[in-house]
Amino acid sequence: MKKLAVIAAILLLLCASAAFAVECIDSDKGPESKSHPEPYIAEKGSVSYGLSEKFDECVSNEEGYHKDPSNWVREYYCKDTPDGAQRAYFDIDCAKYGYTGCAGGKCIGKNATQTTTRVVETGPKCGNHKVDPGEQCDPPDKICYDTSGNIGICTRANAQGYGGCQCKVYKGAEKTEEQVQNVTVQQNATPPAAPKEEPPAQPKEEPEEAPKAEPPAVPEERAPLPTEFENSKGIGVTRGITNAVRRFFRWIWGWFD
Repeated sequence: MKKLAVIAAILLLLCASAAFAVECIDSDKGPESKSHPEPYIAEKGSVSYGLSEKFDECVSNEEGYHKDPSNWVREYYCKDTPDGAQRAYFDIDCAKYGYTGCAGGKCIGKNATQTTTRVVETGPKCGNHKVDPGEQCDPPDKICYDTSGNIGICTRANAQGYGGCQCKVYKGAEKTEEQVQNVTVQQNATPPAAPKEEPPAQPKEEPEEAPKAEPPAVPEERAPLPTEFENSKGIGVTRGITNAVRRFFRWIWGWFD
């Protein structure tokens, strides 16, 4: 039973650790980019990631070691990644933004006339893939058209994206009022009727010529029988029979005259 209780406790601890590991919490909610670190570098914050917590600190230089005081501050923040929010940091030179140096995990010694106050931006947010009221387009860095139909590129009003996306028209792409009216008229005009297709011309049939009559064949002249054939016995017998038949029919015909 004790072993089972220990195993259950270990599993519960692992589950709790996994739940904390995927959560990133930034106490001062910034900075959003290294080029706009104020006012966050003037405040010491912390970032909790899982079971550990990192505090903003002073460092010797960019990617340097912990050094307090110094001229550089390491500002921790939560970075959005495909696997979820993860802890990251920027190393920033305090002198670049008017401070005298870094102490206690924040930039210090800025001129009183240059103090920075945190401004909470309101209005449409550029980059949320939705054209909010006050925006002309979204997302940024895509081809867009303004209200007059001019082509341009979708841009951010500022680096943070507050103020919405606006369509920045290409130079020379602006349409005059006359061009817009012409486009409107052409879009509303009835398209011309398509030309009628004429049937292809049929080839003329030529009358067939009547077949020409062939001239009658000229009978060939028979060559005379040879003398030997005329005087043969067979011809003599045949001739005698023929003459006898003729005389018989003449005798019969004489009875009817």
